[in-house]
Amino acid sequence: MSEYAKKLEILEWVRQSCPQASMCDIPDNTIELEIAMEQKDCYQHCPGISGCKHHGYIYLPVLYPYSASRPPYYKTACTPCKVRIMAEKKAAIETYVKNCGIPDLFKHATFENFTTIRRTPKIGLAKSIAQDCVAQELALTLMGTPGTGKTHLAAAMVHAWLAKGKSAIFIPVVALLDEIRRGYGPYSPLPKIEDAIKSTDFVALDDLGAQKDNDWVTERLWELIDQRYRERKPITITSNAVSKDHLVIIAGERGPQIVSRLTDQTFGHYIVLEDIDYRSLKRQDR
Repeated sequence: MSEYAKKLEILEWVRQSCPQASMCDIPDNTIELEIAMEQKDCYQHCPGISGCKHHGYIYLPVLYPYSASRPPYYKTACTPCKVRIMAEKKAAIETYVKNCGIPDLFKHATFENFTTIRRTPKIGLAKSIAQDCVAQELALTLMGTPGTGKTHLAAAMVHAWLAKGKSAIFIPVVALLDEIRRGYGPYSPLPKIEDAIKSTDFVALDDLGAQKDNDWVTERLWELIDQRYRERKPITITSNAVSKDHLVIIAGERGPQIVSRLTDQTFGHYIVLEDIDYRSLKRQDR
């Protein structure tokens, strides 16, 4: 390949990041740019960060400005590749899952071991709706009296999302608010729990209504739920509320807006489970 043809190929690659680049911006010594250009298709055969000779970093063209000794020209700058960025994001989210994730009682709660045998048909309906919401990436609000299997289904949805290769968080509402309060301190670790809740693919918030309500609490819940609603990122809520009107009350001052978002049929579904003691029936099956 001639020097001109080599520079032309490099220029085309540089223009993917810097459309304004011209041939005169390409330096005579192109070795650095050639090495960086070799990574342009690395995602097609990515060995993973542990097998990557660059440890999950790529090199992109950057225009070095004009100085008294030389005109502007392109060199390369190191930046994390998208695989490393996703891995770091996942690691940050998993830290929160480890610290305030699924309770031990529900660590192995899945759709497969959520039995519908000898249960009321509404239990089977709730399971089917939860599975459909995972498949269609929709929100779900599970309401009803204690012991009706709501938390099991929410945990099962988290496991199903993780099985799809997506990020997911399960967290009780009370634990979430405690984490947010800690995040407002001057020495709080980053990213804050709000960042994880807002950015993760799926969130299950357990036991809405157990929180001690005040203006600060309801505003934080409203902000998180509203952002996920606006960005169409699914969320599952469990609550001991026995109706939409009851949920409005126990959700706090922002209850009407919160429930309006959660029950918007373009965003997700809701179901009320009452007078169904799934917990005691499960013990009888053992």
